[in-house]
Amino acid sequence: MQRISILLIFALFCGKLNAQSNFDTVSVSDELNHLKKCMYQYSKQHTIGATVAIAGVGISAISFVAANNQNTLLAIGGAACLIGTVIMFDSNKWFKRASMNIGANGLSVRYKF
Repeated sequence: MQRISILLIFALFCGKLNAQSNFDTVSVSDELNHLKKCMYQYSKQHTIGATVAIAGVGISAISFVAANNQNTLLAIGGAACLIGTVIMFDSNKWFKRASMNIGANGLSVRYKF
């Protein structure tokens, strides 16, 4: 009777190990895919924000250099620069969604498995 209970406990323990290792493999793969997706979205959003900000600076510079005082172009360029900067700052949300933290000690990644 004692041997049967030991074998049963051993079988359950081995079954849990196998199930857990399969779960971890799937979880790691999902985690890496999520991390890739978040980093792609960060890069895409940050590039769009930088492009809008640089275009805003260019529009402001052209309107400032223009001989006829065009305040509307200057205001549009300033607004575009501000919007581009906000988009670039907002792109950092993808770090948080990828469980990445930027702190005094550098970049740290918190995994969910």
